[in-house]
Amino acid sequence: MTKLSKQASDRLLNLLYTTSSTEITSKIPIVQKFLYEHSELVNDEANPPSGIQNTTGIQNTTAPPLISVGETLLQKSSHIHARSPARSILDDLGDNEWRQKPMVQAVHDVNSSCQSNIIRLRSTGYINVSDFHNIFPINRERNYLLPGILRDGLLFEMVKGRDPFTLEFDGTYFLVFENHVQACVYAKETELKVINGLRVRWEFVDMNKSVRKMVTPWIDHIHSNSTEKRSLVSSHSLLAENISKSATLHQGQPIQSIPLSKIYAPDKLSIIQQITKLGNGDFLSLDPHPSYPLLCKLIDSPQRLSCVLVHNLPFGLSKHTLPRLLWNYDLAVRNAITTIASDILKERHVHLLRFQNPSSAIRFVRNFHGKKWDSMQHQNEEKKLYDPITCEILG
Repeated sequence: MTKLSKQASDRLLNLLYTTSSTEITSKIPIVQKFLYEHSELVNDEANPPSGIQNTTGIQNTTAPPLISVGETLLQKSSHIHARSPARSILDDLGDNEWRQKPMVQAVHDVNSSCQSNIIRLRSTGYINVSDFHNIFPINRERNYLLPGILRDGLLFEMVKGRDPFTLEFDGTYFLVFENHVQACVYAKETELKVINGLRVRWEFVDMNKSVRKMVTPWIDHIHSNSTEKRSLVSSHSLLAENISKSATLHQGQPIQSIPLSKIYAPDKLSIIQQITKLGNGDFLSLDPHPSYPLLCKLIDSPQRLSCVLVHNLPFGLSKHTLPRLLWNYDLAVRNAITTIASDILKERHVHLLRFQNPSSAIRFVRNFHGKKWDSMQHQNEEKKLYDPITCEILG
């Protein structure tokens, strides 16, 4: 590339100056205001206490004692997130934090009559928990200021809404947050986002009205007490029998009209009653709501992610066929395979497979979803279905 002449270089510099000066002029008052409001903190960074080097490496020997200055710095910077020594005060300005609103303001912006930490999305198609994390904007694009660890993104539990008896997915997704404020922040920050080509529209839901869709009775025995684990196999058989009886008895009824005592075992019913007694509490508090750890225990995401709902396995399989086929998968030690529904006339065959970890469940879905069954029982041949096997993580 040939070198430009001095006249051409000067012309380019003048053009650059003219363009940038018009953009910078409108931002100078903003920077001045920001630096003026944080002038004390800026001065402290420019004049560090004794024993601490500033950016130039020169010691300040006239500063007050280290302990008192450290306490003063902590008090002055309590409203600003912790920064590394190499981070400048102007980095916060570049992150757009000067225009972000407090988290509590999101509660008033949402103005929901339901003061809950659970939000619901109705959507078609498959959505992963990573999709919900990905639509949450990065820090400089947010409207609300998140402190501390929340700057990396809000933490929440995702649950697929399902029929408690048949485990059929009903097209709803529930997100459970630590408190109502965080739920409002997430709802406002993502209200214009799109997933699977559809605009996101959140609804705040009460736990008492949504618990039947969020919690399944089929894994109640996982939390059995040690005194009950001696007869875990027999108790699981009794559990499956009771669920099947309840499903038959209440067939055709709306899920909301079925008493919780007819769906859940006493251990989970006790947790639900504890959450109900807690109520909504202070919906403007930034602390985790007391019901949040109970909800996490009730939902039991690690177990749900380790369970796979399998449709269209052939009829007539012996109890040894599947364990022999899945010898190199980490199936659960006990009660690894449960029959949810079996109707040969309607060609409906649904099983719940439990694995020891989510990675084994994902590997099973990747290898078996959409495949046709290959005959394995030569003496007593299984009755294969026309449709291929479909697999879905309980989620």
